Amino acid sequence: MKAKFCIPFNGDLALVKEALSSGQVAEVYYALPSGRWGASDHLVPAPGVSFGAGSVAALGGLCRASGVKTNLLCNSPSLALTPLAGVFAAARRLKADSVTLADPRFLGLFRRALPGVRLHASVIMNLNSEERARQALRAGADTLTLAAEANRNLPLLRAAARLKRNFPGSRIKLVANYCCGYDCVFMNAHYLSGMFRAKTGVPADAAGGCSFRGGEKFERIKRPFIRPEDLGFYEKNGVVDEFKLIARSQPSAVLRRIYKAYFSRKFSGDLGELLGGSAGNYGKDEALYIDNSRFPKGFASRAARCDKNCAACGYCLKVFERVSVPRGGRAG
Repeated sequence: MKAKFCIPFNGDLALVKEALSSGQVAEVYYALPSGRWGASDHLVPAPGVSFGAGSVAALGGLCRASGVKTNLLCNSPSLALTPLAGVFAAARRLKADSVTLADPRFLGLFRRALPGVRLHASVIMNLNSEERARQALRAGADTLTLAAEANRNLPLLRAAARLKRNFPGSRIKLVANYCCGYDCVFMNAHYLSGMFRAKTGVPADAAGGCSFRGGEKFERIKRPFIRPEDLGFYEKNGVVDEFKLIARSQPSAVLRRIYKAYFSRKFSGDLGELLGGSAGNYGKDEALYIDNSRFPKGFASRAARCDKNCAACGYCLKVFERVSVPRGGRAG
């Protein structure tokens, strides 16, 4: 059975309505507009991407009419600085079906405050082992968004799926179009930087953003993305209930391209356009075009069973040489 998608709300209700018409959306997730209830997430939207309380309320009605769930993001790395009374009031008023948390310390508090609302563990919680996944479930999470690195670790995915036997009703999400490098050392700092910027308005990236510093270009292939064509591999192995698509800070043209690729489960363009990057130029590498149509058959299976012994393996390099061409050119 094909898994459905969790998609972001960037303020464009028409885009959401268009996506819902596909019948492939299980959930729409959103952050609270800044100012009214207090920021609860880690992200500052790109210029031109904004919405108010009215559009969030309208989103709920639109989703309910289509039988699609809504998810309120409270995925700031720490909620210690967030006035939670306003967040709880917003969740009740907006009739959120679920809340996504990154700070595991607050699972119990949210469970008590919102007893009828499902709690989702954010990818920021970094559930990168069977034990961490088990602990999140014990702490009160109903749905686990596993660490993106799990996409390249089939034994871990299977172990996490087995946990559902002991936690009835629990579910697993996998982030498909993940943008960061594999096991990126910048991850925690990245989310913390965004959190403080969202709360203070002061830019927190003076030291520069994360990058493939000192690495080889082929490491782009090691990023734990799931290609549209490879969704079926995870479904056939029974390790996913829903796929999450990210890029909620991006313009609608970018999101529409991502939705089209994943809903159709095929994409013949630059894979970078589906992954992470700057606004309006989402994941494009400025120097390289990554031709998604040229990935070898069996890529997902090979990548998900990788033992991470890169020194003794040249697979990613071979794939990179096959799929990449200089920007402006195309693989022949």
